[in-house]
Amino acid sequence: MNHTTHILIDIEALGLRAGAAIIELSACAFCPETGKTGEVLELLIEPQFPFTADLDTLAWHAKKGSWPRFESGKAVHSIGAALVAFGDWVDSFGTVDAFWSWGASYDFPLLAAAYDFAGVATPWKYWQCRCARTVWQVAFGDRPHGVRSHIALDDAIDSAVDVMEALGSLGRRWDRLDGAGWRMTSCAHP
Repeated sequence: MNHTTHILIDIEALGLRAGAAIIELSACAFCPETGKTGEVLELLIEPQFPFTADLDTLAWHAKKGSWPRFESGKAVHSIGAALVAFGDWVDSFGTVDAFWSWGASYDFPLLAAAYDFAGVATPWKYWQCRCARTVWQVAFGDRPHGVRSHIALDDAIDSAVDVMEALGSLGRRWDRLDGAGWRMTSCAHP
């Protein structure tokens, strides 16, 4: 049996709406059929004009002490360079069957706005986007998921594990989440 490649995306940004400065972009490849995570990507991004910051978001993170976290020795990218690097990483998988984020109204819209600004095509098609929060709620109702650190890489890995747990709980019914069913292709990385 061939397996599918899915990618869970997580960002951290200086606001909640499209146009907010993205300061972290991370992703975790995974394979729902095997239940294994694969390669990960972490990109730290320097905030830049014309992207904005929301004072409530900054205050929330300052209170938590969660970021910004530009660690010594880690490369910090411009938004354009980070988006190209993410696209190249996605391309390394050949076929990606689905892209996930924890919620439909944050990661994808903010990233799409950044891609538009950079003049670069998104590495996903609109029909490949999936909401991990929705699948979790279908599988488990109000059961809490794992605590999120708001460090994009950690959250991408933890969310990918949660998605696989939810999909596993749904059994083969999860293939109905995509109108035509999931394409079964080679899973070279996870």
